[in-house]
Amino acid sequence: MLGATVGIALELGYICAGWVSVGVSTWTGTNMSWRLPFIFQFIPLVPVLAGYPFIPESPRWLASQGRSAEALDVLTSLHASSKDVHNRFSRTEHRQIEAQSSWGSMFTTYRRRTLTAALVMFGYPLAGDYFLATYGPGLFSAFGYSTTKSLIFQAAWLTLLLINFIVMPLIDRVGRKVLIGRPSANIMVTGIQLLAVEPYFLFIFLTLANLILFVLYLPETKNVTLEEMAALFGEEDQVAVRKEDIHLED
Repeated sequence: MLGATVGIALELGYICAGWVSVGVSTWTGTNMSWRLPFIFQFIPLVPVLAGYPFIPESPRWLASQGRSAEALDVLTSLHASSKDVHNRFSRTEHRQIEAQSSWGSMFTTYRRRTLTAALVMFGYPLAGDYFLATYGPGLFSAFGYSTTKSLIFQAAWLTLLLINFIVMPLIDRVGRKVLIGRPSANIMVTGIQLLAVEPYFLFIFLTLANLILFVLYLPETKNVTLEEMAALFGEEDQVAVRKEDIHLED
């Protein structure tokens, strides 16, 4: 969930930009109609910079640097739960990380995993979401809507991205394939409805290709740690220590 906040922050930026554009769209005869949106984007930098010292380091990176105690502290704070007062979950994961921690394996043992992550990373923007987020007002104007209405439609569409606040805690409950596949199908349907706009021919094809690859190629990774994913990708089992083999005292 902590990593997902990066995407959430990006979407919040789009939403704010959309509604700020609506607000200044009627300002005429003043250069503040473009200066204010430009200045506004610096406001979120204040909490980002203020919160930067409180962002924990990656426990895997800490372990690779020999900072084992700090890695355990980070895991404990991330997985703190009233149902696990003895921190068995974080201690078990820490033991796994300690036994197996290597960035270089991303490009050797775990090549397929790295390529899969790249597929997901590049597949999403290729589906056309960023195109619509950037050029949406021009698209709506091409359909005959006024400038103000086009900006309102754009801001309203961007606001729907807030549903990701609901989706974020469901990632390890529902599964990633469902949460990735269904939006891809929805984007493709939207593209078919916008066939009159030439770029969407390309986006329909790319989204269909993404959907097929996601369904057939991507394994479901919910509730699986990074150390235990080899079997899901058809790789040789490289897990040094499995959770069920770790016995901790309370």
